[in-house]
Amino acid sequence: MVTTAIKYTVIKNKDQYNEYCDQLERLLSENHTDQVQDEIDLLTLLIEKYDEDNNTFQETDPITMLRS
Repeated sequence: MVTTAIKYTVIKNKDQYNEYCDQLERLLSENHTDQVQDEIDLLTLLIEKYDEDNNTFQETDPITMLRS
């Protein structure tokens, strides 16, 4: 049985988040083969999930924000 190391995992901390963001930037600057596009898609998904789970900003009503 051949085992394959997982290249990316669910983001657990800010350092890992920053590392994945840097990796995504590098990939976006390359030619997009199908394999590279799959990596871009996966990293984007993982980064968006981390952002969603760790968003400390509260949704503010636009009118309230303008008044402040």
